[in-house]
Amino acid sequence: MKRVLAAAFLLPVLALAACGSDSSDSSSSSGSGDGDKQPQVVTVTIEGDSVEPNGDRIKVAAGEEIQFKVTSDRAAALHVHSNPEQTLNFDVGTTTLPLTLDQPGVVEVET
Repeated sequence: MKRVLAAAFLLPVLALAACGSDSSDSSSSSGSGDGDKQPQVVTVTIEGDSVEPNGDRIKVAAGEEIQFKVTSDRAAALHVHSNPEQTLNFDVGTTTLPLTLDQPGVVEVET
């Protein structure tokens, strides 16, 4: 059985949660086979005290890449509370940050 990671994007807190289904949002994938599947892209906008998205949910398989496309008016970081913990730094402007979680489970990501 293929394990799937469900990602709930609650920025400034993002939660990734495991589930047993192998369904995923195919709108961000353009390939026809599993080997050519494109990473899911999460667009994050940080402007002043506002951070978007807030509460969006996606599902990704364990080991599948997620890309955060961050557009920000300040340099900062996404903190990934995984095992091991990760910090994804970004500068002012637009930055693409790849993230792959190999283990299903619940993971919080915050700015």
